[in-house]
Amino acid sequence: MGRGNVMFETNVKYALNVAPSIIEEGLTRKESEWLLDGHFLFEDQEGNDLFVVVKENVDHRDVGELFRYEALSNNPKTRYMLIGKTISDLIKEGLIKWDFEYRELASSKTKVMLQLLVSEMIEEVVQLQNFQYQMEQCIDLLTIELDMLHCRGLTPAALKL
Repeated sequence: MGRGNVMFETNVKYALNVAPSIIEEGLTRKESEWLLDGHFLFEDQEGNDLFVVVKENVDHRDVGELFRYEALSNNPKTRYMLIGKTISDLIKEGLIKWDFEYRELASSKTKVMLQLLVSEMIEEVVQLQNFQYQMEQCIDLLTIELDMLHCRGLTPAALKL
């Protein structure tokens, strides 16, 4: 596996952990100890399991991994998906024939998605920092007011605080 493969798969794995909606709206990540690295288990909006295998260049071995997961599942409503940068037409036809799903994610699209996720995370951090600053200002004002009351001889006990 070349460095490009590792970067693509790492980026997609990170994106799926942070925002599984990049492949489908309403997915919720489910933890599973028996999944291999680069394999994910989600629950879709209808409550069905969705197994996902991430590979840069999907080949027949990756399709075999989906068959292994299917053999382990006792639920006929479980879905299976391959995610790759490129998937050959022959493999796509086979996936469709066996009722498996696939998504092709060009690396530039993955990079854009990750950049959007990072931007959203930065925006949330800024909002939290603003909230923290506002709370610190409130604490400072309350401290000043308590100090002023104390200077007047009033204690929190006298004020029933």
